[in-house]
Amino acid sequence: MLTTEGIFYRAFVAKPAELKDNVSLCNGKPVKDWLKEKFDGDYHFGTDNLLHGIYRVGGWEFNLRPFMKKYIFTDYDSIRVCYAPSVAGLRKACCLRRGERVALAPKGF
Repeated sequence: MLTTEGIFYRAFVAKPAELKDNVSLCNGKPVKDWLKEKFDGDYHFGTDNLLHGIYRVGGWEFNLRPFMKKYIFTDYDSIRVCYAPSVAGLRKACCLRRGERVALAPKGF
């Protein structure tokens, strides 16, 4: 199923919360602006799964990977992979130190 913004979503529990006919995740905002607010804000509710490209709420799972870029980064000498709208948003959401390296993931990674 698709939201009004074109985001694919599905239920990941047996009885998810009720949704209206015209499902809208971003409440009228463009998806890029909504993601920027999620990653750049001081309160990061839901970004734990959002770093994998998925946003979960009320038993529903929204796939936001087509709207984000895939990054690889170091975190205390470990290599990690995640999705984010920008490097600045990734650094803020993951609380990365300045010395940690961030780069776009190569194709197929």
